[in-house]
Amino acid sequence: MASLLRSIKSKMRNEKPKREMESFTALEKLPGELINKLFDYAPTKNFEMRLVSRTLRSRVDAYVRSLPIVEKLYIVNYPLSTTKMRIDVRVDEEKIDLFQLRLCLNNFLMMSSKSKYLDSFNDDLNEHPDVYRVYVNKEIIDENTLNIFRACIGNRIGRVALESVDSRAHPVISKIFEIFKFDTLEVIARPLSQNDVDYLLPLIELHKIDKLTLRVGRIESPNPVEILLKLSSVVRSLDIDQQKVRGITANCRYMFGVYNRNWAAIVLEMLSRTLNALSIDNNGATEYLTSEAVRVLRKQLPKLGKNVRLTLSYNGFTNGFTSFTKLQTCDPK
Repeated sequence: MASLLRSIKSKMRNEKPKREMESFTALEKLPGELINKLFDYAPTKNFEMRLVSRTLRSRVDAYVRSLPIVEKLYIVNYPLSTTKMRIDVRVDEEKIDLFQLRLCLNNFLMMSSKSKYLDSFNDDLNEHPDVYRVYVNKEIIDENTLNIFRACIGNRIGRVALESVDSRAHPVISKIFEIFKFDTLEVIARPLSQNDVDYLLPLIELHKIDKLTLRVGRIESPNPVEILLKLSSVVRSLDIDQQKVRGITANCRYMFGVYNRNWAAIVLEMLSRTLNALSIDNNGATEYLTSEAVRVLRKQLPKLGKNVRLTLSYNGFTNGFTSFTKLQTCDPK
């Protein structure tokens, strides 16, 4: 009897791993879409799943690399430095574990920034953002580092912001445009020079940027309006944040480098092109848009023959506070 019990216990010990292996084999045989849903459901378990078998490890790794997990890529150029650039990666809060797994898979070190961080897209300070930071040499492109960087981030990004663009930063910026897919771009330029525009415009057109935000101060160009018209022929959505410029007071009729211009005519010309959504925020010089210009826009917008959305800051109150006038035929498709 004792011998029989020992035999049964031995058999049970041997069969338990076998049953577990059979369940893992069944898991490995699930269709790709279904197993990816399991990875989605419990992302914190993906580390453990990789340890089960080589097959599951490859499935987890392929899943992790394919996900779009980066919200924003923020590229900061230091104009006073001949070599230094900073790249901040803003990750979806729910996908932090996946991003950390990508870093581990590629043996790539990025510093996690948990201090207060200026979110350039929302203009507010976030206490604990999910931001990872790396510094690069803007004059020497390390192809290996960029390839690893791409493997960590993935092919597609939500949106990209460029701050302080100058010629020394062009090689890295061009490479970013080349290796990542994104359709939303923000350019922070104080000032915005003609050289900046001549460099960025072909990139915006070549890579089919759909939505563009310009946060600008002084405009250093012989024809600023021509810049707006060219951009309006390329992008479908344009947001302009005209920030304060030294020497320009609130009662100046100033906007985007020009004084005393007929902005109703300029806006209508912009919207007659590819552009169908335009927003202008000019809190630094609220008198740029006259009441007559608003009246003309209300009358002429329906005659454009297409769906447009237009939002303008406009000093419509006698007390000097800025309001936003929304003019639209209907939301563009």
